[in-house]
Amino acid sequence: GGLSGDSGDNIILRSANKGNVIGSQSTIDNGYTHIGGLTGKSQTSGTIEDCINEGNVTALDTKGTVYIGGLTSISSNRCRLYASVNKGDVMCGGAMTSATGGVIGYIDSYSVIESCINEGAVIGGRCTYDYNATTIPFYMTACTGGIAGVIRSNGVIKGGCTNKGNIIPGSHQYGRTTYDGSLVGYSVHNTTTICTCTKDESGSTLNILGGGYL
Repeated sequence: GGLSGDSGDNIILRSANKGNVIGSQSTIDNGYTHIGGLTGKSQTSGTIEDCINEGNVTALDTKGTVYIGGLTSISSNRCRLYASVNKGDVMCGGAMTSATGGVIGYIDSYSVIESCINEGAVIGGRCTYDYNATTIPFYMTACTGGIAGVIRSNGVIKGGCTNKGNIIPGSHQYGRTTYDGSLVGYSVHNTTTICTCTKDESGSTLNILGGGYL
């Protein structure tokens, strides 16, 4: 991460990253990579508020799973991202599976993304796993969204979150389904909430409803 690799149960307030962040985990099969413009990972009631990322965030090719976002890769256990902006491009390389978002890659466990903006391009990953040979979570292929790649388990996106960036869809090595949306790539279960959000007309529109799979 531009400010912290792993943050939990803390507050990051009125802070900025202006440098590029490049992450790689290329040697371990089925491993995990977390890359974010501000934090690599946010968990356990952490808060990011009134912050900005201006650097590009890039995941190099890996044999494992990539979570990557303009502000943070993944939030869990009631984390909160509020009134923060990503201006850098978010680019995911080849991976077994990936969640790529302009603000956050993966929202989980009652976490809330509120009043956040993405202005950068979001470039989905190249999914390389074979369904017939690998066991992974069913909802993960290449999931790409202007705000979040994946949202699940009572996650919330609200309060005028806006995507202004273009979405370049991910791909699958074996020609199977990928999920790409101007706001959210993939929403899992029936307990997620997306409300009062905007797909700004300055960016390309892939799905008028804003979600690749809801």
